[in-house]
Amino acid sequence: MKRCTAALLGLLLLVGHSWAATPRSWALLVGVDRYDSNSISPLQFAGADARALAQTFIEACGFDRQRVVVLTSDGDPKTAPTSDNILEWLETMRGEVGPDDTFVFFFSGHGIERDGQNWLLTANTKPGSTSLLKKSALSTAEVRKALKGIRASRLVQIVDACRNDPMGGRGVGDNRLTNGMSRDLRAVPNAAGGSVQVSATLFACSVSQRSYEGYNGHGYFTYFLMRGLRGAAAREDGTVTLNSLVQYVEEKVPETVRMHEHGKVQVPYAEILGTGASQFVLARSSPVALKPTPSTALRQVHTTAELVEFLRGSADGVVELREMNTWVRVEKTGSRARV
Repeated sequence: MKRCTAALLGLLLLVGHSWAATPRSWALLVGVDRYDSNSISPLQFAGADARALAQTFIEACGFDRQRVVVLTSDGDPKTAPTSDNILEWLETMRGEVGPDDTFVFFFSGHGIERDGQNWLLTANTKPGSTSLLKKSALSTAEVRKALKGIRASRLVQIVDACRNDPMGGRGVGDNRLTNGMSRDLRAVPNAAGGSVQVSATLFACSVSQRSYEGYNGHGYFTYFLMRGLRGAAAREDGTVTLNSLVQYVEEKVPETVRMHEHGKVQVPYAEILGTGASQFVLARSSPVALKPTPSTALRQVHTTAELVEFLRGSADGVVELREMNTWVRVEKTGSRARV
């Protein structure tokens, strides 16, 4: 009996060790639309961005629903996007995330720079002096410190915090990304003993630019992040890597913003530490079928801008446009086009 008990205990320990060593994926997503203070202009789609991206991580990337935490303005007080709640969840994640795991931190809302310090505006933020911000907002220095304590081997920050001016009445002015904020939120080197393979920060726009929202119920940046993860950024083998996702949003966001926001400029960019970005697989979809080499009568275009150029041109012909891992054939004869 003792031998059986010992053998069973040994088996349980072995299974437990194997389970603990299995890489896991975690995410904390924050979307702040509404603020307690009437002095801060509300946003429309920050909460929708956080909720929809969380669902994308679960459905397209295989994240366990129990390891995906969403804090939005329309939730109950326990899931409100306050500074205390965000820091408490980051502290919880620090204790749970292992050195072989993936961790994603997403923030969608307002961010500002005051007196050389940078802040993410949480739901409970009290605008005004720096002393008030210290008591209520979330400093980017605190975020950086918290993330450095998380031992994940793959750590990704996604930041969309520069939209309209949060203190500008109706928010019609621009609130541009500053060098200071991009510096504070750049990729975090891990200081907690984990073997970091990739640490990256994806910014919704470049320095001196702002980001825009209102495209299909989301911010432009998050919308194309989701499309990319759901297959639009897949390589020919069907995998969506960090590199392929970055390349996709860097292409799609600027051209779509320019088309729908009257020539405005928004160019996402990423800062990546480590050498594993091309091997860091975020999602998998069906492999893209290889197409035969097109003849002179058939050419392939890869962006909407190229398709528009073809349709506006004088030459007739046939093109194929890749969209969401499928090829759409477009024939043009004179002023008519057939899909």
